Amino acid sequence: MSLEGLIGKEEVKKLTGKPFNIDPRGSYDRDEFVKKSKNLFKLEQYYSKLKENANDIGALQDLIKYTAPFTPGDTNENMILFQENPHLALEQAENLFSSGTVAMGQFVEDKRRSLLEKLNGKQLYEIFKKVPLYDTGNREYDKIRDLRDKVMQLEQAEEKKIDPMAVLGNELQELYAQISPEQRRFISENQHLILPSLLKAIGDKIQKANKKSFKNEDGSFNEPLLRDYLVANYKAVEDQMASAPASVDKGSFWNDNLKPHYIEIARALYKSEKSKQEEEEDSEKKVWQKKSEDKGMRT
Repeated sequence: MSLEGLIGKEEVKKLTGKPFNIDPRGSYDRDEFVKKSKNLFKLEQYYSKLKENANDIGALQDLIKYTAPFTPGDTNENMILFQENPHLALEQAENLFSSGTVAMGQFVEDKRRSLLEKLNGKQLYEIFKKVPLYDTGNREYDKIRDLRDKVMQLEQAEEKKIDPMAVLGNELQELYAQISPEQRRFISENQHLILPSLLKAIGDKIQKANKKSFKNEDGSFNEPLLRDYLVANYKAVEDQMASAPASVDKGSFWNDNLKPHYIEIARALYKSEKSKQEEEEDSEKKVWQKKSEDKGMRT
């Protein structure tokens, strides 16, 4: 039975809690961002583990640790309640993560250009590989999307042992249209010898073109192009939302099409900012240890 079925809709509303104290319109502070992002993504990690294995006691304990403080009421009492009723912990964690990702998505959206500027080319490219992409109306950008999608299809076909012809059939037909009737006939008569190599060559060409999409001549990432490309995708969704009739749930549309992008931006930024924070803390500790040793103290 769901939590609503157990305690009623009104009580569920009382249990939604604060989504990790994330203020969507708040200013960016690295330490605060790292702390709140850690809570959000750790909850996601342990919740995912429990979805895979409901008997993972360690994951349940960790999930409760990241859920109880953000549930209305006394934290210690919440922890006891969740220990005794794991299903309540899971229900509350799901609600908290849902509201938390919305708040984080709004936070990123409010300052997305400045946050994108904090990410390097590799991070931006990893986001590009993970998120849904849209028709932007820019022919070059849409070619990039089609290349990425084709590469993903090829990778999935390889994993699932699917005939590459199922993925590259159109590209093969385009090639046939460019060669002479004699060449087509030769390929047709020797398919078992030529077709596998031909499909591999087409696949390799697509892979190479995809890898060059955001690269400069020296092989480095073209960061401005990556940022502009991602922003063009956000603009495409916003334009579509602006034209929506009153009957469309814009919140749901945003949740499905923009939030996935923003959460990946937050995830990438969290990892890099956390790393910088740890490096600074380690450096500060070493300076302190050196001063202590200079005073004859053991560290």
